[in-house]
Amino acid sequence: MTDIADMTSILIIDNDRALRAVLGEGLREAGYVVQEAANGRLGVNAFRKAPTDLVITDLYMPERDGLEVIEALRRTNPQVPILAISGASGTMDYLKVALTRGATEILSKPFSVSTVVRILDRIFAHTSQRALP
Repeated sequence: MTDIADMTSILIIDNDRALRAVLGEGLREAGYVVQEAANGRLGVNAFRKAPTDLVITDLYMPERDGLEVIEALRRTNPQVPILAISGASGTMDYLKVALTRGATEILSKPFSVSTVVRILDRIFAHTSQRALP
């Protein structure tokens, strides 16, 4: 567990229940506080009710896709780091579009929890450095 993870909150938005369960458990074990949402609409609503320190969002989802989620989150909180994930065909192009819409980082499925933890550590280290005087 890293010091950065202590009490840091993450929202996972993905319609794949198994992925949410595995990733959520792995992030909890790494010391993060994790919330989950099963689609983009629920995820945006959850973030608006209880903002988290970072959002992980899938790009292909029902009710509101990941690009719409990113845009809505940017309107709600322009500073929140967003990790966009996807495993669909044409993923790299869609992930690159996610960067142009405001994703902080992108990651193609499949991936390991340890890879996600390394990315989160890097994001939080970078955002912490920017906050220093």
